Amino acid sequence: MSNRPATTLSDGGDANKQAHYRDMIAKAKAKTEPASSPLAGMPRFDQLPKEMPPAPGDAPQQQKSLSAATQQGLEAMARMRPTTPEPPKVAPKEDAVGAEAEALDTAQPSEEEEEDKLRKAIELRTQPIDIGQFILSGEATQVVPVITEHLTVVFRTVTDQEETFVDLQLSKEKDMTSGRQFLRRQSEWALALHLKSVNGTEWPKVLLPDGTVDKEVAEDRLKRVRKLAGPVFSLLGQNMAWFLDRVNKALTVGALKNG
Repeated sequence: MSNRPATTLSDGGDANKQAHYRDMIAKAKAKTEPASSPLAGMPRFDQLPKEMPPAPGDAPQQQKSLSAATQQGLEAMARMRPTTPEPPKVAPKEDAVGAEAEALDTAQPSEEEEEDKLRKAIELRTQPIDIGQFILSGEATQVVPVITEHLTVVFRTVTDQEETFVDLQLSKEKDMTSGRQFLRRQSEWALALHLKSVNGTEWPKVLLPDGTVDKEVAEDRLKRVRKLAGPVFSLLGQNMAWFLDRVNKALTVGALKNG
């Protein structure tokens, strides 16, 4: 350690200079102390309380639960309010539609009932079959007004020669690949030979004087049938079956009467 004497702030001047030095030292000390921060005393976020105290001037915080008196008052007000009636319950739309569809199903006749109704209406417009004509000439005919004022045909019975001819023609056709095609072709040939006239127009006779089938005439009849519209073809085929059924019934009734 040095044995130098401590340096004093006095330079041998008067007392005013010493006071001046003391003031300078005091100011220097004041500059070295940290200034007070505006956030001094502010707690960190993790030090904040869970519930902040109300700020000065704020209204006191509402109680978490209502008092018994307040609760009773609110219930009394609710009882005094007019009640709105509930709207009437409407059945789901699906139920209504389903009920309507079921009603229509029960109201509409079945396919068999429609067919029976159609047959009865047509047979009321036809004349009875003359069994005597059938026995003498070998051919029974009947005028059938299928659609009044629009479609009237005359059906005829066919001979064994004609049926044999049809069987031979069907056996020659090799382009048929399904049972449906065979039934269609069979129906075309049957209708071609059982029709005698359509709307007053006589079709050419298919039988030659010797009882054999004229092939050219038979093919011409077949072409006429194939020109018919699909629904008309089906309707005439249906009526042809009913005609043949009436012929069989007439023969049975005639045989029973003779007995």
